[in-house]
Amino acid sequence: MPEYVNNFIRTKRYTSMEFALGSKAMENQRVYKFVRYNSGDGDDDGVAGYHSLHLEDGYSAGEVTCDQDSSTIDVTVNKSGGFLQAALQDEEYGWSQVWGPIKIAPTMAGTAAVDDLYYPDTTVVGGIQKADSTHRAVAIARKAGTNLDVDELFVIIEAP
Repeated sequence: MPEYVNNFIRTKRYTSMEFALGSKAMENQRVYKFVRYNSGDGDDDGVAGYHSLHLEDGYSAGEVTCDQDSSTIDVTVNKSGGFLQAALQDEEYGWSQVWGPIKIAPTMAGTAAVDDLYYPDTTVVGGIQKADSTHRAVAIARKAGTNLDVDELFVIIEAP
């Protein structure tokens, strides 16, 4: 089992790198990763619950954005950076959920059935959607319905 940091505050915005990028923390069967936020070409701030994407090569490992149209994202990979746990602005640091029952309700499209897979939304900033055959799934629905809430999706980005 990997080492996890202690004494982290899941919803805190950090102005400096208080943990190494990519550090992981665990709380209540949920895994979080420490990330640096980049607002991208569209100057899109991160919102708690938004799905984020890693930037392409040449940027720091652990640097993420919610600007899915940014030229700084390798759109052929769209590697998930997890679900932000705090509102982050450009060059701020924070925690992103990468595993476990979702802690903050996400922005999502479509009506879910139990066990539906969700993927990065290619049109809604920070969103997730059902239908997608080109990207890796980021969450599984645990309940049927629209606008699933806390614990109703299971995040599957990085296993503990």
